[in-house]
Amino acid sequence: MVKHVGMPLTILASAALLAGCGHSSTSSAPQSNTGGGNPSSSMYQKECQAMLPIFSDPKTPSASKDPEKVINGMKNGAAWNLMTTEDQNDAVAGIRKAATGSCN
Repeated sequence: MVKHVGMPLTILASAALLAGCGHSSTSSAPQSNTGGGNPSSSMYQKECQAMLPIFSDPKTPSASKDPEKVINGMKNGAAWNLMTTEDQNDAVAGIRKAATGSCN
């Protein structure tokens, strides 16, 4: 059985971004939910709720507020392949939604 590992993945991806915050971001604009995620799923909500405070914190470096960088960091983590495709899509969509400033 696959465990839901979204929260730790998001935290790890965010920490990696914060560590490398000296790099400039070419695209910090939030993207729409194009990953086919289900806003009602627990994975979507977990990722969105985890990232919302990071994206909305004025102290967070702008490079760390790029949802695509967070997603790429998450995809490069070892646990990414342990998730189902549905959970992956929901996690991506949840992160992108958090970048809009709301999980609703």
